[in-house]
Amino acid sequence: MTLSICTHTMSDAEQREETIFDAALRLPSDQRAAYLENVCEGDADLRRRVQILLSAFERAGGFLKDPPTLPMEPKGTTRALAEKPGYKIGRYKLLEQIGEGGCGVVYVAEQEAPVRRKVALKVVKLGMDTKQVIARFDAERQALAMMDHPNIAKVHDAGATETGRPYFVMELVRGIRITQFCDENQLSTGERLDLFVQVCRAVQHAHQKGIIHRDIKPSNILVTVNDGVPVPKVIDFGIAKATQGRLTDQTIYTAFEQFLGTPAYMSPEQATMTSLDIDTRTDIYSLGVLLYELLTGTTPFDARELLAKGLDEMRRTILQIEPVKPSTRLTQERHAQKIGKTEIRNPKSEIHQDLDWIVMKCLEKDRSRRYETANGLATDIQRFLKCEPVVARPPSRLYEFQKTVRRHKFGFAAAAALIIVLALGAIVSTTQAVRATRAEHAQNRLLQIAETSQKRSEQTARFLKDMLTGVQPSVALGRDTTMLREIVDKTAARVDKDLNDQPEVQIELRSLLADIYHELGLYRQMEEMASGTVAMARRNFGPESVAGADGLVQLGDALQHLGSQKDAEASLRQAIELQKRLRGPESLQLARAYYHLSVALDGKPQPSEAENLSREALAMRRKLLGSEHADVARSLDQLGFVLFQQRRFAEAESSLRESLAMRKRLCGDDCPDLGRSYSLLGDLFLAQGKSREAEAMFRNGLEIGRKLHGGETQFFSQSKKLAELLRARGDLAEAESLYQDILPASKKIGNRETTSILAMLASIARERGDLHNAQEWVDQAVNLCNQEANEIEGWRQNIVFDEFKATLLATGRASGLEQATRQFVQNMRVRSPTDDHYLAVALANLADIYRERGDLSQARSLVEEALAAAESKPDLRETWERSKAIGVLRKTLAAMSDTAGLEPSAARFLQDSRATFSNGDPWLILPLCDLAEAMVDNGKALQARPLAQEAMDICEQRSHGLADWMRSRAYWTLRRVLLELGDDAELARLEPIRLRELRESAEHGDLDALNGLAWSLATSTDAKLRDGTNAVALAERAVAKTNRKNAQYLDTLAAAYAEIGQFQQAVRLQSEAISLVTPEEAAKTYLARLRLYESNSPARERH
Repeated sequence: MTLSICTHTMSDAEQREETIFDAALRLPSDQRAAYLENVCEGDADLRRRVQILLSAFERAGGFLKDPPTLPMEPKGTTRALAEKPGYKIGRYKLLEQIGEGGCGVVYVAEQEAPVRRKVALKVVKLGMDTKQVIARFDAERQALAMMDHPNIAKVHDAGATETGRPYFVMELVRGIRITQFCDENQLSTGERLDLFVQVCRAVQHAHQKGIIHRDIKPSNILVTVNDGVPVPKVIDFGIAKATQGRLTDQTIYTAFEQFLGTPAYMSPEQATMTSLDIDTRTDIYSLGVLLYELLTGTTPFDARELLAKGLDEMRRTILQIEPVKPSTRLTQERHAQKIGKTEIRNPKSEIHQDLDWIVMKCLEKDRSRRYETANGLATDIQRFLKCEPVVARPPSRLYEFQKTVRRHKFGFAAAAALIIVLALGAIVSTTQAVRATRAEHAQNRLLQIAETSQKRSEQTARFLKDMLTGVQPSVALGRDTTMLREIVDKTAARVDKDLNDQPEVQIELRSLLADIYHELGLYRQMEEMASGTVAMARRNFGPESVAGADGLVQLGDALQHLGSQKDAEASLRQAIELQKRLRGPESLQLARAYYHLSVALDGKPQPSEAENLSREALAMRRKLLGSEHADVARSLDQLGFVLFQQRRFAEAESSLRESLAMRKRLCGDDCPDLGRSYSLLGDLFLAQGKSREAEAMFRNGLEIGRKLHGGETQFFSQSKKLAELLRARGDLAEAESLYQDILPASKKIGNRETTSILAMLASIARERGDLHNAQEWVDQAVNLCNQEANEIEGWRQNIVFDEFKATLLATGRASGLEQATRQFVQNMRVRSPTDDHYLAVALANLADIYRERGDLSQARSLVEEALAAAESKPDLRETWERSKAIGVLRKTLAAMSDTAGLEPSAARFLQDSRATFSNGDPWLILPLCDLAEAMVDNGKALQARPLAQEAMDICEQRSHGLADWMRSRAYWTLRRVLLELGDDAELARLEPIRLRELRESAEHGDLDALNGLAWSLATSTDAKLRDGTNAVALAERAVAKTNRKNAQYLDTLAAAYAEIGQFQQAVRLQSEAISLVTPEEAAKTYLARLRLYESNSPARERH
């Protein structure tokens, strides 16, 4: 048996019947009869059917007001679909319902994470969750996510309930209607206008984001008081558009979507219900109605009268009837003693004639005669407040005549017919004269068409520029930028398509697009836009032009972000020469070029040029922009960063603190740019080993991000840096929480950041012993690296590989290591030659596998290829990768008993490094140690000593800001040389220095330093320095911080217990450490110490 389901589509008559019924319900019962009389227009059958519905509704009493109570759900079933106070939607707990309409419910809710605060949550009601509604709702969410204005209620979040219904989470605005606020506080006209101007600025901001409100009215503009200052907040932006409904009960809808809004505030084009598009000027009309009400206490057309007139008469009123001027309305009401809530003492002085024209310009039926923008309206009001001439003026006589003709078109048609008959004779007599001038008229017409076309192009260009300026994403980062990206991409296509005949305008807009791509982090698109601009400028204006010079600056900036340092430097140097020739020795564009070249030179061996450029950019900007400017603060940041790179910490801190103070003066304590200042200062303190001060800076930046943007991606870097600091200090729980918080944000930024966060989460989970989650996190990271090998930088892929390797070993799956390593090599070959230094690392890792397997010939071949790749980039600052390859080669050659084979490669490494870095640079430590150790292997300890001593001297000169692993490398290399030479006196001098350094680093939360200090105390050859008891205490702390999952820390703890004679405990700990490493690694050192402890001997006897 087949069951058929019948569906019923409402006819136009049924839809009209339902619309009238719905509107009648909203009226008091004593007004319904008059309303039905007007709206039914003699249709007795229609009126009878609506009356039956109304009677049935009245008889139902309270039956229809509340939903029926559902029976108790069986255990295990889904809970009731309707939310109530106390329920949770996502991370929001519903506290109380504060509003309900036909399409949605509004709750006060409490957000529980990542910050605790109260918000307003609007959820679509059951029955509205159709595919069409949800699709439009999601599109509106993306548009709303771009808005960030102090007079617009912010949208913090959006999502869907467990039943799939979408919801918004917005700022909770505790305020009252703007009209009510003005009346209750008896604000003067000037004070009302000040509030209204802020509303206009908010509406303009929305328009620039491509959003039309379409329902501006007092109930959607609430005024709250902050520190005694009234602040209007515009709410419900675009909700009607998203849901085809409102969360209030005052908005009228018909079966036609075009008729959308509140009648008293509805523009003529909204009331037309035709295919005429609705643009931003419909909001100008509604703003005019609001201003009218603020000045007079009433709307131009009474809301109740409009509803009572019926649909057609309501439309005719809005479309054809001209409202009286505000001053006239106020006078009429005063005479009728119906002034309203607020007594305005002198209407003629309170409502100036200029205000009349401002309001009436907004209320024009012809939208082309209204203000073009909300900013234009706000500016005209400010002109009025400053007693300056306003743009709004009385309409011309011609315009009034045209309007009269439209109102009385039949009478004018008859008169026009008579005039035509009388004019025929005159027309015939002038025909020849017309023919004589026809050619001239045609020519003028062509010129007119050309001018019109040019104006249209100019208007297009101006519109695009205004829109792009409005969507600068510096305030949208951290939010969903998908729609913004689409807008920018489509605009880029329009610029090239529509403005081909206007190269100057085209280049100007391309420059703006390039800057927006920069802020979005889309540097490849920025590079394409800038390079196209340079080519276009050369094609249209020759090899030397201002437009071309400016494009070269943007091109250099993009290339620098893409890692093409050499090309970036060339582009910026060329730009600087052009800027000097074309603009002279001082210009803002030249300062910008200096600034970006300083950034591009970061990491070069001679930092003086970068410093000089940053100082020149700073001086030029101060001179041209004044001492207090955002670009001046930016230059102070760059100077501070360059000084920081030179380890001139005091000078760097001074520059960065000056930038911080300037930003606070410019935009207060809640300025988003403060995040950059806090971040740089945090990096500076961290480099000096001041982890507590660094933590405070990162937390300050993070707090600003959460306060202004709900903790979203704009302050991603502060969260990440704080998490890294906490992880290094062993605060794994908070670090893991921060990483999890920013994982969704990393996905918005791109795959590169996501891989890093996934690797960190895997590392923390592994250290906590949660191997299941560790494997899940790292598998996701590996998949991203393999899928996007060309996008994700080598250093990030190396982090992922190292963690993948550690997780494989921890889970006993070492057999999968070779395949993973081969994939890492393949990924780096894809990125060659950009990441040849990480190709060297990948090849060295693969060589190590062959070495441990005993295939020494294949290992040597791979490691020599690795060295060749590393040596292809001797100018790079990262020497660790080359040192990694040399270390593998050293182990391979040692296994082959070839002690002489390593020295030539190590010598070339040092030679290249000396050519790249200045004397005393920390990056010389690794090549110095590699060559010194190669020489010791080859029996040349005496020749190795100066090299090892130079490495140690660099460490002693850098009392702060040097990684402990680099200090350790220098210390152990020199110690080995001294042991070979038998220099006990120098060894005695060296060890206390090392202990002091380790203590300083350990006190600032460095776990590796803490472990190193424990090891030194447990194994020192100097009995005066050895302290087993203290070593146990320190090592226990390190082990606890890593949840007993760090083999090296357990090895240290075992040595500490052996030193105090607890050998059984030492054996247990050493066995625990061995379980966490590969058999090859255990065989090298761990097993030998285990044998010592089993024979009741301390580690220092082998050490």
